[in-house]
Amino acid sequence: MESKSLIKFRYLAIGGNNKKVSLYTREGGFLMDACVANDWVWNTKLKPKSTLIACGTNDGDIFVQELLSDNVSALFDDKFMQRE
Repeated sequence: MESKSLIKFRYLAIGGNNKKVSLYTREGGFLMDACVANDWVWNTKLKPKSTLIACGTNDGDIFVQELLSDNVSALFDDKFMQRE
């Protein structure tokens, strides 16, 4: 994985040669795949105080997506909880 963005120390967006951007908590817990592209993801940017993420790829595509989740997720100490 190549590009990383850390916003407000709450979330980490990681993208790279797997052609997608994954969103993690600052503790490293996987939350969701935010963007799926056709080529390597070179850059990611989370908009502060928003649910928008931008992704730039090797072939020149730029995606701006709103992050929505139907699942309720929570971290407590080392436990990950999820409710649908």
